[in-house]
Amino acid sequence: MLEREKVLVIDDEPNMGWLFREALGHRYEILNALDGRSGLEVIKDRPVDLVLLDLRLPDMDGLEVLREIRRLEPCLPVVIITAYATIKNAVEAIKAGAYDYVVKPFDWAEMEKTLRQALTVRSVKAAHRDGETAAAGGQAMVVRSRVMEEVLAMVRQVADTDANVLIQGESGTGKEVVARMLHGLSRRRDRPFLPINCAAVPENLLEAELFGYEQGAFTGASRAKPGKFELANGGTLFLDEIGDMPVVLQTKLLRVLEEKAVEHLGGTKRIGIDVRLVAATNRDLGEMVRHGLFREDLYYRLAVIPIYLPPLRERREEIIPMAEHFLEEFARRYDRGPVVLSESVKIALLNYPWPGNVRELRNLMERLAILCAGNVVTLADLPAPFTGAGEGFDQRAPCLKERVNVERERIEREMIVRALELHSGNRTRAARYLGVSRRWLQRKIQYYGLD
Repeated sequence: MLEREKVLVIDDEPNMGWLFREALGHRYEILNALDGRSGLEVIKDRPVDLVLLDLRLPDMDGLEVLREIRRLEPCLPVVIITAYATIKNAVEAIKAGAYDYVVKPFDWAEMEKTLRQALTVRSVKAAHRDGETAAAGGQAMVVRSRVMEEVLAMVRQVADTDANVLIQGESGTGKEVVARMLHGLSRRRDRPFLPINCAAVPENLLEAELFGYEQGAFTGASRAKPGKFELANGGTLFLDEIGDMPVVLQTKLLRVLEEKAVEHLGGTKRIGIDVRLVAATNRDLGEMVRHGLFREDLYYRLAVIPIYLPPLRERREEIIPMAEHFLEEFARRYDRGPVVLSESVKIALLNYPWPGNVRELRNLMERLAILCAGNVVTLADLPAPFTGAGEGFDQRAPCLKERVNVERERIEREMIVRALELHSGNRTRAARYLGVSRRWLQRKIQYYGLD
């Protein structure tokens, strides 16, 4: 017998859990909690598939409970149920991460439909999260910043469409990871995902790689070969570094996108294709269009859905959580015990401008997992650019304004750490000691990865 999915009802009305068991107990295992803290304890103690949350609870504000659930289980869907519906409450709940908002008394058929949809979204996300991490070589996305939460929200919204997507951002920001996520969350996820780097393939071979060729089409073409568009049929084709594609080939690509068909080099037969195209570049295509280096019509065809990935230096709250994630991953891979970052190393990582972005951070963590002698990474384990020694740091240093901001953050972080240590982790007393609000301190603790 299949195990039923677990739905937790957090509501101060004792009969609410009973009503859900009577109406939906045949399909779901209904758990019940009468206040916010009890509900959070249930989530910590046992697996839950979905939460139904009342906004008015005796011990905590419902939105506060919702935010804590998001922190504990980011993928756990939460449906708000309330008898006191206002537009403001609905907007705040959705902004805080609620899947949906249902007003009491509700129609049980509609409620069951809402639960079914929310659980389907959860299962797709979970399957994608596991599969995409393996497919991307372990490069799971660690998200702590608002800007990246907005990126992921956009990805989830457009993933299951056929719209072309253009991902822009500096090298190493994770453009291919996002492309794989778009594929993994789409209905094409069981079909091929084929990447090709337009900058890595010689110009005279790129056309053959994309569109295929017939035997004898050129010197060395001893047999016919299908192109990437054919091989990706039904799936997703990822064109990385699209800004490096020659203008002549851009014209042929535009025609393929418009006609949804390709012709082999040396052939005359048109081959129909069904491919979702995702392109990426670290160049400013808009500027290239203005200088005649990129076709304007192709640019607009590719950028139906534009997604911008900010550099790591603009989302510093993710540096430490991401570093710890990679370090744990490589410690497991190389079969060694747990390795942790010292506080001085964390400060050095936050101070560094990260010209190579996430890729550079990941490579550094692999190096540390291999070379660190003990189980704590110290400043002595870091290469010279991270400690300020040698020319490398000066050459890569950010502008004066950013250096000032970095120094301010270093001092701010040190003071917060010291205050928390003095008060044994008590955030209320630490905030009072620093002369700031507890809410401000909470935000900074999350920003600096001190949880």
